[in-house]
Amino acid sequence: MIIRYLIYFLILSLPPEIILKFNKMYDITERLDKIERLTLLAAKKRALTLSDIVLLTGLSSSHIYKLCANKSIPYYKAEIGGKISYFDRDEIEDWLLHRRIKTNTEVEAEAANYTVTGKFRPAASRADVPATLNTVKGKGNGHKKTSVS
Repeated sequence: MIIRYLIYFLILSLPPEIILKFNKMYDITERLDKIERLTLLAAKKRALTLSDIVLLTGLSSSHIYKLCANKSIPYYKAEIGGKISYFDRDEIEDWLLHRRIKTNTEVEAEAANYTVTGKFRPAASRADVPATLNTVKGKGNGHKKTSVS
């Protein structure tokens, strides 16, 4: 502990130019570390750790922990021990892209189709709908609603 204070005191006693150079070197080292992590992530490794997921998604680690606790994100635990969570890259990318927002052109095309035919038919193909969903007749207005069976 005393050594740490001595080092801190020595650093503060250095001229400001040297301290600035030291800070710049530290910043460069941090940037190189980040580039290295991103390069490893881009190497398409399949099993990712929490720090990899933070880099991939841009979400904070505490938010990823909350998503895991709520079972809102797909993840794995090791069979023995099970302290570390692992994530499948393809599953995470699918999870990130699972709620697509339609463009104005797609919404307008659906509206025009509904106006002409009187039937709701999404612009995306019906093959995109998961097999676990089935259509149930809605009350009163004749629109079809999807529900999980």
